[in-house]
Amino acid sequence: MMKSFLKVALGLGLLFGHISAEAVQVSRLNEADVPVNSRSSEELEQAIKDAMAKVLVKNSGSTETLANPQVQSLIAQARSALSQYGYVENNGRLYVRASFDSARVTSTLRSAQLPVWGKQRPLTLLWLATDGDGEKVLLGDQSDLALRSQFNDASAQAGVPLLFPLLDLDDMMAANINSVRGFFADEVALASRRYQSDFFALATLEAAGTGFEYRLALYPRQAQTDITTPLQSVNQVEGSAESLDSAISAILSGMSSFYVSRYAVTGTSQESETELVFTGVGSLKAVVDIETYLGQLSMVKSARLVSIEGDSLRFALALFGSEDELRRTLALEPRLQPLGGAEQGTQQGGVIVDPFATAVQPGEILEVPGVPAQPNRYQWRGQ
Repeated sequence: MMKSFLKVALGLGLLFGHISAEAVQVSRLNEADVPVNSRSSEELEQAIKDAMAKVLVKNSGSTETLANPQVQSLIAQARSALSQYGYVENNGRLYVRASFDSARVTSTLRSAQLPVWGKQRPLTLLWLATDGDGEKVLLGDQSDLALRSQFNDASAQAGVPLLFPLLDLDDMMAANINSVRGFFADEVALASRRYQSDFFALATLEAAGTGFEYRLALYPRQAQTDITTPLQSVNQVEGSAESLDSAISAILSGMSSFYVSRYAVTGTSQESETELVFTGVGSLKAVVDIETYLGQLSMVKSARLVSIEGDSLRFALALFGSEDELRRTLALEPRLQPLGGAEQGTQQGGVIVDPFATAVQPGEILEVPGVPAQPNRYQWRGQ
């Protein structure tokens, strides 16, 4: 019965639908806001070009993209890729909001052999120590400091999803301002376990003379029951900036540079083909959700359903990039549970082997002796 329903769905072309809010997906990748002083045609033309530059950075994850000749050419002809624009106001400031043809943006980046960073992106829990009212404070989710909204706006513009801690009693029992300022990662890892993030970061942002100093260390989410070895940062940045906006941008760039190195696909990546099997598919909605999920991955050139067996679906995929790059991206999706050797927490002789207890990083495959690897089989846990 299930099989016949699935075939009807495919025949009707029901291939795309709503993505569950569980997945960490970034919206407005083809859109950007640029501040302007007036509605003059001169300012509008420059704002459209500036918005295109922001969109290209957001889709590539790096400001270095702007130095590429093909990118510069597209920015100069930004109107040719413009989908729509309008004026919006935010906190009394006037902005031009422009959106562009996403296919044109992506094809330009690929043609220039630059990274293409898809919608599916890691969520980072940011523990930030900064200047409060006469004292050093942690920036919490409900903070009334202006810095909180500045990070929120910068995060949206950069396409780097952030989560801030609640800083309630549970958090403070495990970590405090000294834990963050001292970069005691193991203490903060304990407090971070309750949050559904892919990574957590320790950072400081403080006034220094006429500017600001910042420091960032990025860590994988710690999944061990007991921390027996110190956590090692996967990326670190530090420096100074003349303005607060520049310092915030530098912190976000430090995160995105690491994520791009792991999750983005460049034009120089070798194209490949692979198959994915999804088990536990018990409804028509699940089929639609899986098709939609695969369709929005920037590294998936095409996805074709080739067979249905019971509650399992087999897809043939053509990729921009390698299977390893695909697995790292799939590891970000909470609705997917890897099966076999690819599973995080593979059982070996009654002992749960945790990839975070070794040098293995998120999205990499933990090979367990005696357990055959099945890196392309996933349990679907969507609703």
